[in-house]
Amino acid sequence: MSTKTTTAMEYLSCPRADGVVSSLLTTFGVEKIDGRYPTGSKADTLRAMADFFAGSKSAVKSVSADVLKRQSVRGKGSRGRITATPESVLSAVRSGKIDADELKTLLASM
Repeated sequence: MSTKTTTAMEYLSCPRADGVVSSLLTTFGVEKIDGRYPTGSKADTLRAMADFFAGSKSAVKSVSADVLKRQSVRGKGSRGRITATPESVLSAVRSGKIDADELKTLLASM
């Protein structure tokens, strides 16, 4: 696997309604505990898959062909996504995750 480091978590964006992540974890025998997947199980599953594919050229070729096929029907480029809402920002200020004075300064600079 790559030794590349990033400054933030990389996220897999899949609509929950599709059930892709849950289906994948179920396939590999990962079970929820108290309604949630165990800590790190999603990342561990992706790491194990990356390691497997790194050692299997035929599996990579098969999956690559399917990914290419699926991507060919999507639009090109990426879309930005805003996830913060005014309510979530206020909640973050109240909890101390965002400094209120810093937020005021940034808003004043707009």
